[in-house]
Amino acid sequence: MAKTRMDSGSMGPFLSRLKNSTRDQLLTLGSEHSFLKGDSVFSSDDPAESVFVLLRGRVKIYDLAEEGKELILWFFQSGDLFGIADMTDTQRGANARACDASLALSIPRERFRDFLEHHPEVSWVVIELLGRRLRTLGDVVQNLATTCVTGRVVKLLQRLDASSFRRPGGASDNSLPLTHQDIADMIGCCRQSVTETLGMLKRTGAIECERQCVRVIDADRLRAALQSPP
Repeated sequence: MAKTRMDSGSMGPFLSRLKNSTRDQLLTLGSEHSFLKGDSVFSSDDPAESVFVLLRGRVKIYDLAEEGKELILWFFQSGDLFGIADMTDTQRGANARACDASLALSIPRERFRDFLEHHPEVSWVVIELLGRRLRTLGDVVQNLATTCVTGRVVKLLQRLDASSFRRPGGASDNSLPLTHQDIADMIGCCRQSVTETLGMLKRTGAIECERQCVRVIDADRLRAALQSPP
């Protein structure tokens, strides 16, 4: 199988934590698949036969409510590992769709399991990633039940900022191209409320919004908005 090479500046929190030799070996285990914007990567009723490493682009994981409304669980970017939570099931538990033109490496789950057995240090990286994602989903459920819209938006932006890939010098590459509707679908509220909240946070200097991107520029001011919502 073709060996994929990636620029180190584009590697997300999973691939960036692997040794070069380990990463190169992992990238030989699967087959590459290209997706256009809007293409389905997998559906909730598909067999869970593989895990994915996103080599380029952006993929969202989402579920569908009974009325067909999307509930976005998370976005993955270049260098992320996804589909790992389905390794113990026969079917996928959620849907995945490409948000941009994307390239993903599909690794058969038995081959990935064998790789983890021979590279226990990678197993720990996977465990840490799953632990963070489980905690994130727990926070989402709690926020939906107990937090005002401002609190939901702020906590989402804090999670995005904390999970962003840090480039040399400490700069944050956390500006996922999220629309106001994307954020609304992630926190369970209407688009208008998100727009009003982002406008307030921008006026305080906590964030900047540009071309459907939201970037945290002052974490302290963002935290202050959470402690004293309007």
